[in-house]
Amino acid sequence: LPFSSLLSFSYAALLCLDLCRYFFFLSGGTFRTTYKPLDRMHRHTLQGVTLLLLAAVLRTPGAESAWVNRLPFELTDIKPVLGIVDDCCSAAEAVDKFNEENLFPLVRHLATTTFFKIFKVDYLKECPFWVEEYICTQAGGCGICECDEDEVPLPWLRTPETDPVDTTLKEAEFAEWIENEEDLWIVQEDEDAVYLNLEKNPETYTGFDGYNATRIWLAIYKENCFSGELKNMCFEERVFYRLISGFHSSITAHICQNFLGEDGNFKPNLNLFKWKLGYQPQYMKNVYFTLLFLLRAAFRARLDLKAYDYHTGNPEEDALTKGIVAKMLDLLSEDRTCCEGFKDADMFNGELGSALKKEFRQKFRNISNIMDCVSCEKCRVHAKLQILGIGAALKIVMSDQDKQQYAGLLQRNEIIALVNTIAKFSESV
Repeated sequence: LPFSSLLSFSYAALLCLDLCRYFFFLSGGTFRTTYKPLDRMHRHTLQGVTLLLLAAVLRTPGAESAWVNRLPFELTDIKPVLGIVDDCCSAAEAVDKFNEENLFPLVRHLATTTFFKIFKVDYLKECPFWVEEYICTQAGGCGICECDEDEVPLPWLRTPETDPVDTTLKEAEFAEWIENEEDLWIVQEDEDAVYLNLEKNPETYTGFDGYNATRIWLAIYKENCFSGELKNMCFEERVFYRLISGFHSSITAHICQNFLGEDGNFKPNLNLFKWKLGYQPQYMKNVYFTLLFLLRAAFRARLDLKAYDYHTGNPEEDALTKGIVAKMLDLLSEDRTCCEGFKDADMFNGELGSALKKEFRQKFRNISNIMDCVSCEKCRVHAKLQILGIGAALKIVMSDQDKQQYAGLLQRNEIIALVNTIAKFSESV
């Protein structure tokens, strides 16, 4: 029998035993008095079996998703996300409107351009925390296809990746930024990184769940998030939690949108979405929060993102890419609903601000290292892409509040990750 059926049977047995105990107790308590030791033994045995089955489900890749996917009925409908996004000043309804009418069509187009679909990443980096083996539980589901040499823009192979500025502009027009240990929000990739085409390696369900996935999220939430209940956290700690929760929830949304069906095709799985995310409105609101945070970062760096040289060697496409980026940033400037939804000026003030910022940065850097422990290659690539994108946003938002230009602050790969992460969260919303 499937684990889910055995699990359901165990729960049913426990329920029946409880009902029997209750009715016998009402009738005089004979069963309760005479067979109490046997009753306890049976109950403890069933509890033990149930816990073992729960552990088996958690350790079995794809078990929970398969169980929800085979439900013979549709789960009840979910309510839309409404009201002010927590720790922001924008309403979810306004974000929905701006996203549907303006943002999503633009970022979806940007994600298909050569500049933004070629991403450099070391997806085979060794896990620094535990021994991890790569697993693939769905045929063809989690393998990675690296770029052929002719897919990578020729200028990228010739020009150092760390030169992010448009060389046609005068150097004096850009503010200086020295990348040092204090500015690093993520651990930078080494020379083993390779180029991948994100269109050929889309984010889909791969069967990576159960114990392997749980261990990753436990390492993130239990060891690298601020402790305590959300209501007792300070603003900065809540921001950190909401960014990580939004990241987690967005991944869940994409997996449910691109779920591998029994016919071998990827398609939406509404029951799984409801089960994993739809009945948790606080998690969905954290997706909105993270999108507002990312848009705030893009807005703050808008002058430099507009001036950036999106050079791939194809002048026509490069001009189109630059134009779409400019249009997106102009829309953010015209409609301040999203770009000013998150108030970054409220962060790291007071006597403990500097120490809290340092702890904030260290925790996020640890999380970027945990991404190298994801044992599914495709999952690892998209997790590292989004963590790099959020890290780029943090680097912008948490930099000097008076800084007007951010040229030199971001490397090319970080700009690619930032825009792709905005696109992912825009689609999730």
